[in-house]
Amino acid sequence: MNKSALMLFIAQIIAHLGFISMFFFANFQQWLICFFIYFLTGCLGMSMTFHRLLSHRSWVSPQWFKYLGTILGSLGLTGSALAWVSVHRQHHNFPDKKGDPHSPHVQKWWHVQFLSMFYKPRLRIAKDLLRDRFIVFMHRNYIFIQLTYITTLSLIDSKAIIYAYLAPATLLWHGGSLINTLGHKWGYTNFSIKDKSVNNFLLGILMWGEGWHNNHHARPAKSKFGIHPWEIDISFLLISIIETKRKTPRANNKSY
Repeated sequence: MNKSALMLFIAQIIAHLGFISMFFFANFQQWLICFFIYFLTGCLGMSMTFHRLLSHRSWVSPQWFKYLGTILGSLGLTGSALAWVSVHRQHHNFPDKKGDPHSPHVQKWWHVQFLSMFYKPRLRIAKDLLRDRFIVFMHRNYIFIQLTYITTLSLIDSKAIIYAYLAPATLLWHGGSLINTLGHKWGYTNFSIKDKSVNNFLLGILMWGEGWHNNHHARPAKSKFGIHPWEIDISFLLISIIETKRKTPRANNKSY
């Protein structure tokens, strides 16, 4: 068994226990901090950086934001950027078919929701990131980065390890996993494509625009997931502010 996957699994168990404990001790301010950290790791980290920037290269980011977003995404306890991107690209290579690590139509839904860390990433799928020294450094030092963050939080407030790290990580884990489970089962479609991806309104709001999953699978090279006025895409709104140079459209729809 992969030691890194086992450690991530144990970390997620601890994170879930930490989240449950929030209901017994956390005050209003600590809940606000929890949701703010979830915004940082989920929106800026996973959605804008891991997903739209690194996985699909769908927008042009300033270098400073690439570094910041990668660090924030790494603190979400969903794995390093390199591993995350490799698995996600595998998902797009074989959507809802054999070889898809994220599909509830191929795997058991509970495996996709809770045990996806045991899927061994094929790093060669992300050759572009393997040439990026910063991304490789973050991958190789993933555990050290977690320990550094934990130590820093403990110096501020011992309980901050729960409300500023473990609890937000639990929210991000389930939010991201629900995109793969509910996002391929329950919702509506704007595009008729070969896989079973759907748009889910609740996930679209709670996951910063990631819930418009059918739109994304139909147009993976685009950084804007929402199409209709009600398909609010917070990540794209921030991208439109941060992006300093408009990305040139590709001739085909493959984004990596």
